[in-house]
Amino acid sequence: MRTSPFDVVVITSPDAPSARAARELIRSSCGAFPSADPSEEDVSDGSVLQSADGTLFVSSCDPYGARMGSGGGTIAALAEADEAYRQRGKLQLTDVDGAGADPPTVLVCHAGGESSRCPTQIALGKAWTSLPVRQESSSPWMTSTVSNPTAMLISSLSEVFRDVPRGSVVVAASDVLLSFGSDEVSKRTISFENAKDGVLGLAVPAPLATAKNHGVFVLDSQSEGEEWRIQPTHEVLQKPTMPEMIAKENPPCTFIHDDSTQNIGERCAWIDTGVIAFLPAAAGTLRELSQSNLKCCTRKGLAEMHEERFSGQEVKRQKVDLDEASSQSSSAALSIEEFARLEAPKICLYGDMLHALRTATTAAKERPGGRGESSTLVKLREKLSDRRLYTCAIPTGSFVHLGTTAELREFLALGALGDVITGTKVDAKVQRRYQHFGRAIGLTGRADSFVTGVKPEYGHDGHNIVLNSVLDAKNITLGAQCVVEHCRIDCDGDIEIGDGCLISGVRGKLKPGTLCVPNGLCLQLLPLKQTGASLNGAMGTTAFVCLCVGVEESIKETPAKTLFGLDLQHVLQRYGLTKADLWDDDIPPPKRCIWNAKINPVLYDEGDELELDFSFLDWLAVLWQEYNWDGLRSNSSLIVAGKPDGAYPALHPAMKGLKQWKEATRLSLSQIRACVDSEAETNYRSSIQSKHFEDERLADVSAILTKRRHVACNFDYVVDFVSNSSGSCCEVLRTAVETLGNVASQALPNSRHLDVAGRAFMTMAALISDIPLPKENGVGDAGKAFRKSMNDAIAALHAPRIPDDAVSNITSVCKLVIASQDGSYTRATAPARIDLAGGWSDTPPISYEFGGAVACLAVLVEGKRPLRASCRIVKGSSGITLCTETLNLSDETLINSTEVTIRTLGAMADFRNPKAECTLLKCALIYLGLVSVHSIIDGDGSSSIQPFLKAFCQTDEDDVGLHITSQSLLPTGSGMGSSSILAGCIIAAIAKCVGIQLSGMNNHTPGATDINDSTSLIHAVLMVEQLLTTGGGWQDNIGGLVGGLKLGSSEAHALPLQTQVQCYELPPALVEEMNQRLVLTFSGKPRLAKNILQNVLRRWARRSEEIKETVKRLVDGASNAIAAVREGDLDTLGEVMSQYWQLKVAMAGVESGVEPASVRSLLDLLSSEGDIVGGTLCGAGGGGFLALLASKGKTATGIQATVEKALRDGNASGVDDSFSWHSCTVSEEGLIVEVTNEE
Repeated sequence: MRTSPFDVVVITSPDAPSARAARELIRSSCGAFPSADPSEEDVSDGSVLQSADGTLFVSSCDPYGARMGSGGGTIAALAEADEAYRQRGKLQLTDVDGAGADPPTVLVCHAGGESSRCPTQIALGKAWTSLPVRQESSSPWMTSTVSNPTAMLISSLSEVFRDVPRGSVVVAASDVLLSFGSDEVSKRTISFENAKDGVLGLAVPAPLATAKNHGVFVLDSQSEGEEWRIQPTHEVLQKPTMPEMIAKENPPCTFIHDDSTQNIGERCAWIDTGVIAFLPAAAGTLRELSQSNLKCCTRKGLAEMHEERFSGQEVKRQKVDLDEASSQSSSAALSIEEFARLEAPKICLYGDMLHALRTATTAAKERPGGRGESSTLVKLREKLSDRRLYTCAIPTGSFVHLGTTAELREFLALGALGDVITGTKVDAKVQRRYQHFGRAIGLTGRADSFVTGVKPEYGHDGHNIVLNSVLDAKNITLGAQCVVEHCRIDCDGDIEIGDGCLISGVRGKLKPGTLCVPNGLCLQLLPLKQTGASLNGAMGTTAFVCLCVGVEESIKETPAKTLFGLDLQHVLQRYGLTKADLWDDDIPPPKRCIWNAKINPVLYDEGDELELDFSFLDWLAVLWQEYNWDGLRSNSSLIVAGKPDGAYPALHPAMKGLKQWKEATRLSLSQIRACVDSEAETNYRSSIQSKHFEDERLADVSAILTKRRHVACNFDYVVDFVSNSSGSCCEVLRTAVETLGNVASQALPNSRHLDVAGRAFMTMAALISDIPLPKENGVGDAGKAFRKSMNDAIAALHAPRIPDDAVSNITSVCKLVIASQDGSYTRATAPARIDLAGGWSDTPPISYEFGGAVACLAVLVEGKRPLRASCRIVKGSSGITLCTETLNLSDETLINSTEVTIRTLGAMADFRNPKAECTLLKCALIYLGLVSVHSIIDGDGSSSIQPFLKAFCQTDEDDVGLHITSQSLLPTGSGMGSSSILAGCIIAAIAKCVGIQLSGMNNHTPGATDINDSTSLIHAVLMVEQLLTTGGGWQDNIGGLVGGLKLGSSEAHALPLQTQVQCYELPPALVEEMNQRLVLTFSGKPRLAKNILQNVLRRWARRSEEIKETVKRLVDGASNAIAAVREGDLDTLGEVMSQYWQLKVAMAGVESGVEPASVRSLLDLLSSEGDIVGGTLCGAGGGGFLALLASKGKTATGIQATVEKALRDGNASGVDDSFSWHSCTVSEEGLIVEVTNEE
C-alpha cells in the first residue's frame, strides 16, 4: 500500500553522469527499495526505481545535454514521469488531457545547476549535500545518519501534500531546506478547494536580508498565529532590494514577524520556498504544452524534431559550434545533442512561468511580455495566463538556502549547536535561525564517523562536524566550526584542520605523513574520469583533482581580488607568480575570477594502495601564517625561524610545496564539472564504513583485556563522537560500555580472571568520566539536554549483569557453615533510624575513596519497632512460602500483602528486580546459601527447589518446607533505612531458624564494635543489597540494627572496606529531652533511594571542587552531631541537621528532585515561626519522613497545630495537607532475635 501521495517522483540532475550517480543515492536515502532487479527499465539518462510502497522514482536530467532552465526542466521531467508511469502499465493516456484515465500525481525535485557558488557540491549537486542528522528512536541512546536535502524534501512534501488532488504536479528546488514548524503543526492538512484550478506556491517568513536573494510573494495577510492560509497572490518579486520591499504598499510586502523561536521581532517578507504546485487543471496545461508548443523541452519531442529536420541525412560526428550551426544549411545534419542545445529554449520556472500566471491585480491575458520574447515564451504565457497564482502562507515555516560554501559550513557548524556563540562573523539572529532549523531536522555534530587521535582543542569551544568519515592519525586537531565529510585518512603523523575549514573527500595514505590545512580553507578531493591522457598521467594511474579555495571566497566575483581566501596581489608578489600562472590568455582580464582560474592541482596515484601527495598544502599553510591569519597551530612543524618577508631556501616545505603546485596539471572549477567522475565518487562515499572500524577497535579492546596486554584501551573515538553530538548520549557509547561489560561478565566466574574484570570495570569508569559534561551553571538548553540525556542513558544501563555477577562471585566464597535447628519460629525485630549527619559519605565508592562518617540514631515510631521478620521450618510440607506485609502504623491492620511460593529454580530468577514480588527475601536466601546465582541463571529453571531446600535446612527428610514473612509498619520509601534494616531482620530470622551463625545478632554495648567479619550481619545486608541491585552504603543497617546513638566510620583507601561503629550511652535525662523534641512527619511522597543514589555517584565521579568540599563537610558534620548530643546541646544538633540537609541537596543536585517544594516550604514555615531548630529529610531525600528537632519548650502537638493553622489561614504557601505526624523516641536496643512458638 502506497503511503506517498505521489505516483512518480522525478529527481533531476545537472547532467547524465550525475543522474546515473543519483540513482544509488535515491536507493540509499529516499525510501525503502527492494534489492536491485536486472529487469529494471532504463529511462533516458537515468533509471526508474520502484519503492516498496509502489512509488516510482526517476533519476533524470535535461535531455541530450541541453540547458533548459528550471521551467524547461520541469516540462522535460513531467514528460519522463508520465512515460515511466505508462511503461509500468499503470496509465494509458489517450490524449493530452488524460481522458479515460487519471494522470499520475508527480513530484519534481530539481537538483540545481553546476554549483558554481558551492564547489564542494560540484560532483553531485546541492540536492545531495550531506547532512548529519539524528535518527528517531525511543531509546535514550542516540543514533545518527547522513541524510540530504532531497530525502528530507520528499519526506516533508509527502506529508504536506498528502491530500493534494490526483493528477497534480508539485515542483521543488532541492538546494533548500524547509521546515514547516512543530510536528503537530506540520501535520495539518492543506485544503486545496479554493485553488483547485490554479497554481499554488508555498511561502514562509524570512528576514529581508534573506528575501532579497530569492523570490517574494506579496500577499494581503501578514504573519499571525500558526494558521496555514491559502490566499490570492498580488505580485511576485524576483530578488527585490530591501528598499523595494519596504516601499511596497497596498498591500505591503513586509511585516514584523513575532515567532519567538527564530525571526525575533525582525521585519520579514513571504519568501518563495521554491515549492510550486500545479493543481490538476494547471498540470493538464503543462502536459498539453509538453506535447505541443513545448515539446522541444522533452526527450521525445526533440528526437521527433531532429528526425523531421534531418531525415535521411548523415549526422555530423564532429563537434559544431552552435553559432556556426545556426547558420549552416539544412544539408549539414547536426547531432541530436547539438540540435538540442540549439533548439531547446531556456525557461525559468520562477520567472517566466510564475510571471505568466494571473494574480489578484491582473486579469487574464493581461500579463505583459518581455521585449524580444521568443515565440515559445509567448505561447507559454498565453497558455498559463488563464491560471491563477495562489500562495499558501505558513507562519511557522522556515527556509535555509545552502547556496554557497560559506553558508553550508555555517549552517552545519552552527545549526548543530544549542546556544549562540561569540567569535564568529555570523550574527546572533542568524545563529538562532540556524539552530532553530537544526533542531527541527535533528542536526548533530557526528554521523557515521570514526575519529581517533584527537588532541585537545586550543582555546575554543572545539565544536566541529564530522560525517561519513574515518580519521586515523597519531594526533588530530580539529578546529572550531570546521566540517569534515567523506574522508578516509590513514596518517602516521599529525592531522591539523584549521578553524572554519570545510574538508571533503580526502582519502588514502598521505604523502608527506602529515596534513595541515590552514584556517578558512575549503579542500576537496574528487576522482576524474578515466579519459584524457593530459589528466590521467601514465597508463594505469588514477587521477584526482584537489579543489582548493577559501570558504568565504566569492567564486564568480570579477575581476578576482582573492586567492585561497587571501589578497591576490599579495600572493602573486610574495612568491613571484603572475596572472598567466592562473588564467589562460583567452580569458579577458575583466572576466577573470576564481571560477575560471586554473588553481586546482591534479594528483596521481600510481601504487596498489592509494597514496596521494599533498605537499602543496605546506606552501598554503606558510602563506597563511605569513598573512597573519593564524593558519597554523603554535606547535606546527612548518613554523621556522627567519624573516617572514625574506626568501625561503629551496628545500623549505613552502618552496617545495609551491614547486609541486606550479608543476602540477591544474584545472579550473569550470573545467572540473565536465571531468569529475560522479559515479566513482558516489561509490567511494558509500564504501566508507565507520562501523567496521568501530567493531575492529572493540575487538582489539577485548583482546587487550582478556590477554592481559600492557596496551592502552583507546576509546577516544567514543569521547569525540559524544562530545560533538548535540547534547546526546550516543549508541557508540552504549556499545563500548556493553563490550567492557561482556569482558567482565565472562571473566568473573573464574577467580583467576578477576584482574581482567577489574580492569574492564576501571576502563568503563574512565571512559564515562572522560565524556565532557556541560558545566552545572550558566549553560543553555543544549547543556541541560545533554545532562538529561546522559542521566537517562546511564539509568538505562543500571542493573546490568556486570555488578550482579561480581557480587555472586564474591558471595560464592562467603557462604557460611550451616548448623542444625529445632523447627520453632524465629522472629527478628528492629527500630528505624534517623541519620543526623554524614550520610552519602558511607556510600561506595565515596566511602573508600574519601572515607566516611555517619552519625545516626535508632528510633521507635509511635513507640513501635516497625521492622520485623519471621521464619519457620514446616515439616510435612514442600517449597518455600515467602510473604511480605505492610501494616498500618497506628493499629497494625494489614494494608497489603504479597505471597510467593517457590517450587522451582525459575521462580527465583527475578531476584535482581527491586520491583518484583518478595525479591528481598529471595536475595537473603541466595546470600545465605540456599542456591547460587549461577545455578539460577545457568541452570534449568524447571528444576525443583526441594533438593536445595533440604540441604539448606540440614535435614534428611524430603517433605520439608520453609515459611518466611517480612513486615513493615513504614511506607515504602520512608527514608528511615527500612529496606536495609528489614533485610537485616530477614537475614537474622532465616539464619537463626536454620542454624547459621552470624555476628551482630545481639545488642551492642557502648564502645567500638567490629562488623567487618564476613559472618557479620551488617556485612550480609550489604551483600544482599548488591544482589538486589539497589546498592547503597552501610549506615542504614547500622542505624537500626545497632541501638541508640552511634558513629559509623570507614577509612579511605582500605580494601576491602573496613567499617567501625562507636556506640554512645546517653544519660536518661537527655534521652527524655530528645524524646520530647524529636518530631517525625511523613511527606506523603515515597521515593526510591536507588534513583537519587545514581545521581549522587555520577556527580562524585566528576570530582568538582564543590562536591569534594561537600563530602568533607558531610564527614566533619557527623562528629559535630555526636559532640552536640554528648554535650546535651540539642539546639546545636538542630543546626547540624539543617546544614546536613543542605549538603545532601548539594550532593544530589538541585535539579534532582531531592528536595520537594512542599518540604522546603514546611521547613521555612516552621523555622520562621520559631517552632524548630533544625530538620532533615531522612535518608537520600526526595520524599519520605522528615525528622525535625523542636525548639525547647515546643512539642510535636504544637508544631502540628502551627501547620494546621497556617493552612486554614492561607499562610502556608507551598505546604499541602499531605503531611502526617508521628511520635519518635530513642531506641537504645537495636535488633532483637528471639525463638518463639507463636507466629
